[in-house]
Amino acid sequence: MNFSIAAKGHSFKGAFAYYLHDKGAQTAERVAWAETRNLAHDDPAYAQSVMIATARQAEALKKAAGVKGTGRKAGGPVHAYSISWHPENETVPDRAGMLAIAHETLKLLKADHLQTVIVAHQDTAHPHVHVIVNRVDPGNGKMHPFGNDAHKLDEWAAKYERMRHQIVSPNRDEKHEDRKRRQEMGPSAKGAFAKHSPAPAVKPKSRAAELAEHQAAQNPRHKQEWVDLSAANKARREAIKAERVDFKGIAAQHRTETRPLWSQLGKEQAAVRRAFLDREKRISGIVRNAIDIVRNQQIRGVADDRGFLAMCFNYALSSQARRAAFDARQKDAKAELARTLDAALIAKFDAVKAGRGAKLAEARKVYDAARTALIERQNGETAKVRTAWRQLYADRKEAGLEGPRPPWRRRSAANAGPTPPAKRDFDRAGQLADDKRFPEDETRAVQWARLEELGRKSREQGRGMGMHRARELRRE
Repeated sequence: MNFSIAAKGHSFKGAFAYYLHDKGAQTAERVAWAETRNLAHDDPAYAQSVMIATARQAEALKKAAGVKGTGRKAGGPVHAYSISWHPENETVPDRAGMLAIAHETLKLLKADHLQTVIVAHQDTAHPHVHVIVNRVDPGNGKMHPFGNDAHKLDEWAAKYERMRHQIVSPNRDEKHEDRKRRQEMGPSAKGAFAKHSPAPAVKPKSRAAELAEHQAAQNPRHKQEWVDLSAANKARREAIKAERVDFKGIAAQHRTETRPLWSQLGKEQAAVRRAFLDREKRISGIVRNAIDIVRNQQIRGVADDRGFLAMCFNYALSSQARRAAFDARQKDAKAELARTLDAALIAKFDAVKAGRGAKLAEARKVYDAARTALIERQNGETAKVRTAWRQLYADRKEAGLEGPRPPWRRRSAANAGPTPPAKRDFDRAGQLADDKRFPEDETRAVQWARLEELGRKSREQGRGMGMHRARELRRE
């Protein structure tokens, strides 16, 4: 007994077209019989449609059975293998025996629950059956692995022959024992064997291969360098922007620093107020207060320089006017100090903002410098690779080993030939001069003159120089 395992496929339609028909034909003379397993009917057409539907609904079956749809895909759903018998060296079983053996192999491969079609062929001297299995489990949609099935079938075939005392493949036991010895050696022995094995000779790389490898590694590295540069610049700018400026703290510190100024102003104004009220008790003091008020107003630009005596006389007569003017003077002094201190606070805020802007500007300078350096370095590396390729092509040409042209040069050479006509009529129009309806004794110049005359007549009638119209006019 021998077996053969076909490659896993994706098309049940193709598999059934091959196994249920003669080779390259639609007849089925080589098919002796066909039966199914885990299907309702033995009709091959029915089996094909059901197996295709089961394979297509694999994901839905997984979902219904609660099986996750993740994981690596296991290839095509079609699995096929054949079992053959030698008619001269062993007893060929009948149909029931072949079916029993096929079922045993399915149990051996743990595939006896899958949809299966068994087809017997009679076109060769060796009777054989083909077992076509749908790898998709109709119960849960999972793909059966069929792992190590060649060794399993080989060992089972050896036992089958020994039980019947009909050894058809004498080397099978030796191969089985050799495989068993290798398994008993273990990983350490295998590693030692591999360690002492001669290493395969490594073919040195050509200049072109080394250049191509270097260029293939250089391009993604250049791209990654730009990504890293952009990321570093972004991180630097975000770090500067993340530096929180405590404007409230600056304002509080400013108030603490300027509190002595307010205290000093308050003391000075209190002293001036006491002196003012003390002078208000005497006539001479009233006159002095009036004079001080008018001078102060003129200095601050509140009053004109003219009418000094009149203003002094008016203030001397009204105590309320003197008191209001005195209070206004002290209020203006407070406002002036407040404006001065506010301007100093705003200057502190501007200094902080300017420092932040300076940091951002410095970060920009660093980025521009790094960008310029990166451009120069990458351009230099790219230029070196191009120079190496040019030198390689020059060396090959000098040695007479110039290879095929690059694709762009091949396209240029192909485009250098004559351009095909854009329309079929244009191509056919060039054949009019060789038409047999022209007289044999006319020269080509006369023939083209006649064509031009025909074209002129056609244009006068408001029609184009179509082929059918040209022929009609020529017949006239």
